[in-house]
Amino acid sequence: MRIMGCISIGLWACALPSQLQGAALPGAPAAIPVREMGACGPERNHCLKPGTWFAVEHILTGSGSPAAPAYEKDGKYIVYEDGREISWGMLVLRTEVVVPAKVKHEDALIVWRAHDSEPLYPTSEEQAQTRGRWEVMVVDTVDVAAGTFTRLGGSDEGIPLGPARSIVERKEIKRQK
Repeated sequence: MRIMGCISIGLWACALPSQLQGAALPGAPAAIPVREMGACGPERNHCLKPGTWFAVEHILTGSGSPAAPAYEKDGKYIVYEDGREISWGMLVLRTEVVVPAKVKHEDALIVWRAHDSEPLYPTSEEQAQTRGRWEVMVVDTVDVAAGTFTRLGGSDEGIPLGPARSIVERKEIKRQK
């Protein structure tokens, strides 16, 4: 039993350094979390292909709604990820990299929302064309100095403007006659 206890303590001690990464120790200054940025920042147009649009069901306040990267072909809009045609009633939005100083209350933005452990931006052109992380959000407040905004009807969480895109054109997909 004593051997098992020593092995357990030994394993715990080996795992401890990785668990403490980014954690503050008593008496030590708080660690500043460092986040990987990803290869596809604003300077690379978030690695979106030319002519990319985003298909959304609606633009509402509150939590973000999914936005699927799509392209136009023969007057129809096709989702990059699965090749399906965008159905009538959906909106397609053409975007450009956001200019923080121009963002204002009630603007709608398309935003790459990485999970906590993921890079801030997409890591490749292939990843940028997937729908998994793009969302449409409505702006409440903007903090240009911090480079963040909050969602209208959402929490006070500061959302980075770096992975955001401004909407420059909006079309509704009409029912075919």
